Amino acid sequence: MDNTLKSEYDEEEEDELDDEMQLDSSSGPNLIFLPFQAFKEYPSLLQGKRVFKEDEPVHVRITNIERTTHPIFHPHIYEIEIQHAGYYWTIRRRYAKIHNLHRRLKLHSLTMRIARKTNLDHLTSNLKPRVPNIPRRMDVFVTPEQLESRRLKVEQFFSELLNVPLWREHPETLRFLEVSELSFLGELGEKGKEMPLEKLSGRVTIPLCCSSNNTFCDALSRWKERWILVKDTYYAYMSSSSKRIGNVLLIDQDLRIEHDARYSIRHKSLIVRNSSRDLVLKFGTQRDLDDWLKYFNYVLSTSGAQFIHAHPHGSSYPLRDDIPAKWFIDGAPYMSALADALEKAQEDIFITDWWLSPEIYMKRPITQGERWRLDRILQRRAEAGVKIYVLLYREVSLALTINSYHSKAILTSRHPNIKVQRHPEHIGANVWLWSHHEKTVIIDQKIGFLGGIDLCPLDQENPWSQSDEQKAPLEGGYGLVRAHPDSITAAELLYGGAKEDAAPEEVELRRGDRWRDARAKEEISDGKWRLGQRFPSIKASDEPDGRVTLHRSTSTKNALAKGAKEGPALSRLSAVVEAARRKDKSSLKESFSRRSVSAPSGSSHKIVRNEQELQAVEEEEEVAYGRDRIRLSKDQVKELHEGDSPKFRRSTKLLQNALRLAKRSTIKEESDGVLMSTERRVSENEQPQTDADLDKMNITKSGRLWIGKDYCNEIRQGFVKGAVERPDEDQLDRHAVPRMPWHDAGAVVYEEAARDLARHFIQRWNACKVERNRRDDNYSYLIPRSYDTCAVDRRTLEGTHNCRVQILRSVCTWSAGLQPGKVEDSIHQAYIASIQAARHFIYIENQFFITLDGDRRSGVSNGIGEALFQRIKKAFQEGQKFRVYVVMPLKPGIEGEYGTDAGAAVQAITHWNYMSICRGGRSLMERLQQIGADPKEYLSFNGMRTYGEIDGKLVTELIYVHSKLMIVDDVCAIIASANINDRSMLGTRDSEVGVLVRDLEFDVSDCIKMDGQAYQSGRFCGRFRRRLMKICLGIWNDANSDAVVGDPVSPELFHNLWNARAHKNEQIYEEVFGSLPADNVSNFDKLFEWSKKQYLYQTDPVASRQRLKDIEGYLCHLSLDFLKDQNLTPAFRTRESYLPSYVWT
Repeated sequence: MDNTLKSEYDEEEEDELDDEMQLDSSSGPNLIFLPFQAFKEYPSLLQGKRVFKEDEPVHVRITNIERTTHPIFHPHIYEIEIQHAGYYWTIRRRYAKIHNLHRRLKLHSLTMRIARKTNLDHLTSNLKPRVPNIPRRMDVFVTPEQLESRRLKVEQFFSELLNVPLWREHPETLRFLEVSELSFLGELGEKGKEMPLEKLSGRVTIPLCCSSNNTFCDALSRWKERWILVKDTYYAYMSSSSKRIGNVLLIDQDLRIEHDARYSIRHKSLIVRNSSRDLVLKFGTQRDLDDWLKYFNYVLSTSGAQFIHAHPHGSSYPLRDDIPAKWFIDGAPYMSALADALEKAQEDIFITDWWLSPEIYMKRPITQGERWRLDRILQRRAEAGVKIYVLLYREVSLALTINSYHSKAILTSRHPNIKVQRHPEHIGANVWLWSHHEKTVIIDQKIGFLGGIDLCPLDQENPWSQSDEQKAPLEGGYGLVRAHPDSITAAELLYGGAKEDAAPEEVELRRGDRWRDARAKEEISDGKWRLGQRFPSIKASDEPDGRVTLHRSTSTKNALAKGAKEGPALSRLSAVVEAARRKDKSSLKESFSRRSVSAPSGSSHKIVRNEQELQAVEEEEEVAYGRDRIRLSKDQVKELHEGDSPKFRRSTKLLQNALRLAKRSTIKEESDGVLMSTERRVSENEQPQTDADLDKMNITKSGRLWIGKDYCNEIRQGFVKGAVERPDEDQLDRHAVPRMPWHDAGAVVYEEAARDLARHFIQRWNACKVERNRRDDNYSYLIPRSYDTCAVDRRTLEGTHNCRVQILRSVCTWSAGLQPGKVEDSIHQAYIASIQAARHFIYIENQFFITLDGDRRSGVSNGIGEALFQRIKKAFQEGQKFRVYVVMPLKPGIEGEYGTDAGAAVQAITHWNYMSICRGGRSLMERLQQIGADPKEYLSFNGMRTYGEIDGKLVTELIYVHSKLMIVDDVCAIIASANINDRSMLGTRDSEVGVLVRDLEFDVSDCIKMDGQAYQSGRFCGRFRRRLMKICLGIWNDANSDAVVGDPVSPELFHNLWNARAHKNEQIYEEVFGSLPADNVSNFDKLFEWSKKQYLYQTDPVASRQRLKDIEGYLCHLSLDFLKDQNLTPAFRTRESYLPSYVWT
């Protein structure tokens, strides 16, 4: 036998199945029926559990009696049709088998009566019945005229037998009827075919002896009896005695059933081969083999047919019509919707991630303690009985500090129902350079979230909404900002805003109803709040529930002066703010002599002054705290000097933020009306652990955005080792370093597409179980559910569109347990096919752009660059307008500076990006120039950038584009975890998952055109593309914004708006900040001179603010001449120079 066969992983797998306890036949009276979710986690605990549904009868009918010539004494084969609880199946048995069942049950009955005679007296009559009688005459002596009488008697025997729980659940009866614990679980589909068979394990081969049909070696091979079952889309085997699952194998395109005489002396054997492994089975009789093959072929022609045929792009999954789907831009709406979906999970949750942080808050601002923290959400669902399975990338700790072990430890400590596996095993699998890069969450195998968004601190953008995107920018926020909010709470103004997820094409991101004040009639803002713009003045009113709500007013000072009238919660805050404005020390002392600023909701505390309090005030000492001066008691000063303890931070954070609010509302206006003095929002380092802690601090609605490590900037300083274990501690100096905003995209699909996504997870989970946890019963094999039971509640589908959907993957042997040499690169093939089919334009957002001409000798093998070249070449030759929009990071998201040894990795990725775009002779632009085409007529490469202020100082930072998407002609989109490089696309390296979406519903509007002509734009893809463009251009709230971006082919959008705005923004950022990359910096010498210059933000802040008012949106041109005269490959003797080039591509 071929040594590459995976039919015998090793003999220990078979031995452990045999070591399970036998089913206790005396447990009949205590039998119970378990639902599907109870079976999944602990299959070995099903001993003595009820298999048949308790209140459903079993009906038996003999439909046919076939006479044969062999064997002589039992020539008749009885075809028995069985019906139970809506399940129908047929078995064929000779009378000898029926008689043998009767004999074994009689023996069992006799044994019970002898051994436990007295103990049976308390049982009811139907629990201690006698075994029904059966005709004793041998089958050979039954004449044809007597067959009908015998048929009726046998039917009566089964009818009486199977309606007695004790005999119906007996192991011998279950074996005879071909049923098991998996037979009647509703969401697993029809019952399927089940039977005990011999499975090959540990085959012996002797060199120089074994031939293609050597019976001696075959006799030495180990054959073990296993319970084999075939269901609608998979087959599996279990221990015959314990019913403990040995493996679950999926029906797929590589499924082959072959006869091979090498595996059986009698040649009644089959090899069942799929993409993961080979299963060698031996049958006792030819009839058993024929019956099993007949059913397997039936499955392959019905429910399994969808997986055995070739599918577009080489995917394992078919195109599926009428699938509800929805897109998300950036992390905040994605995480908010995901959190809501997790809360509704009933059966199971599957999660895969490159980096998962259990402490991440899925909704922000944080107003309910830890309620929306990921580990707490999963804990609540686990306590409700939901089984949670998590697959994490096991990083190389020397290269990455994401610490998946910490994530596993936190999650598994929350509840036993949370199971976490990490993969790969680097030493055993010899996988060091590649990772599991996919990011998916599947709920009940009916709802599937996927895309490029990790559940980690980097991926939650939108400062106005925790859930939206945690990659929020500086103070005012990137992209998704508060648009026309009706009201804002005082705590939100201190700690940050809130926003709920919007409908797919909703122009404004409105606040949820629970954040609205129905009495508010004036809008706070007409657009985004960016540092450097006027901050709206406010007024306050007390809500019936004790919540303080701030509305727009003409005078902040007058509004805050109403403190005592507005209730105790606001009175203290008003006094503090007013004192800070006047810098009245006595008033400050009076306000903060008490421990809290605001009272809890519903409290009736009054300001009480007594001699002890006054004495305490007199003993206070004024000290520096950050950039403020505050008065503290002697004990508090002592705590501060001892190391800024958590207790001290809790007791002073309200003061710190109240002072911030006071400074914000103190607007110093010049004649030009530019805000000259403003403070950044402070995110607390120490967060209360529970709502009770919040109540103790009198903070019932405190909104927080960037807690601890959430405030991060990977290009300034990456996470150090051990940092992720302390998520609430700051790593960056918030007074000096801005957050780096992130831009990302994700999607959710439902029903059959979600089943496909779950099927991928199950394949990976089971492969990891076999490789790493085969002996560990804490990790069970997962089973795919039937596609007939995947409908979801219509209310769940609000905001979705029906589309044609296909799940795509990049997987191979190491990443998904496929057979050696088997690779799937369907994401790559879908990209190429979609580019080739494009008629008008292509819109791409990606973290990388590393793709050349497809020639392996160039060092880059993926064919995306070649497909783009050929499509543009065709447009050039035919004189067609064709546009390619590419949005990518202005700089790789790796710590390090250009021109330094520490920046070698940054330079290496920059080198390959530019080699793909415009340098080296094989780049896309150079090849277009070689055929006489002007690249600027077809290609646009841009990034994103924003600006803000920290402590009154202007700062800028790029917005890191982390999305991985492509939209073609407004009718086709690919949203995935895969970057445009070889790592993600080839399938043999990183594992990836994506979705191809084609529209089935279309918008027709006067403002939607294609090259000036009326056009039907897809409701999913077209609205997605327009929203992305409006965000980049900063026009998402403009009334006619759809018309502005409605024609992506027109010169007005491509040249006059998109490229022109990107170039203008880039020039302003270079003028004010000296931002990089810049076209004027062509080598390291010029880079050094560039860094020594004084720029406008340093020499003239007033003029800088005025100049920055001309910034529109976030789009910024990617400088293609940056360091063009410099070799950016890793310098000799740097650590990166010892790595092969394919690490970077």
